[in-house]
Amino acid sequence: MRRAIGATAGATAAFVLSMWLGSTVPSLDVTDPFTVELGAWVLATFLAPCYGLIPLFLLPPGASPPVEPQETAKVEPLVLSDSQAVAWSRTMSSWLFIGTTILTAALGVLLFAPPIMRDGFTAVGWTLIPYCAAVLLVAVFCAYRVSIDWRGLRVTSLLFAIPLKRIAPEQIAQVEAAVLEPTQWGGWGYRIMPGRSAIILRRGPGMVITQRNEKQFAISLDRPEEPASILLGLIAPSVPSAEARS
Repeated sequence: MRRAIGATAGATAAFVLSMWLGSTVPSLDVTDPFTVELGAWVLATFLAPCYGLIPLFLLPPGASPPVEPQETAKVEPLVLSDSQAVAWSRTMSSWLFIGTTILTAALGVLLFAPPIMRDGFTAVGWTLIPYCAAVLLVAVFCAYRVSIDWRGLRVTSLLFAIPLKRIAPEQIAQVEAAVLEPTQWGGWGYRIMPGRSAIILRRGPGMVITQRNEKQFAISLDRPEEPASILLGLIAPSVPSAEARS
């Protein structure tokens, strides 16, 4: 947790500082604000958060305690015969990321359209590339599809069908349907922390998977009891029962 807090604080501070420098330095000794050229400062602004890697590597690693899911619902494994197969999928979307994508894209139009219309693309040069990449990175999490079949869990972004997470049945030790608190999983979006990761869209229902290596993965889902039951049914043959263990 200390490493995560240090990395976040360092990345945020560097990003704010680079934004201030990037808007101030090019404006020095410029009489007409419409003639300001940001140049390489745009790239510096996007690279500045990498400063957060310094405290991440300097602080000693520590194992994060597993998250105890809140308001868990009892889920019974789906019973499948040897001749049966099951497949389940659901599409989830986030208005938070949709709004952020639209806002970021609109901001990019306001920043880059005037110099492009006046002097062409040479006025912005390669600085437009990292900005578009940042917009696409946010857009990846606007909507995703969760699929469950004999291959296990798969999470795929609807944008360019980018795979976000895959967990095979033999890697799963426990599945729970619970209420997910963003603060427990590091916030909103795709969060990666020591010993756990999550795709969190909001506070609310979701599914928590504990793997055999004790790592956890959580994902926001409506009515998670059904997919949790299917996953439990898929791993049931390879998971010894409580009576067998005793």
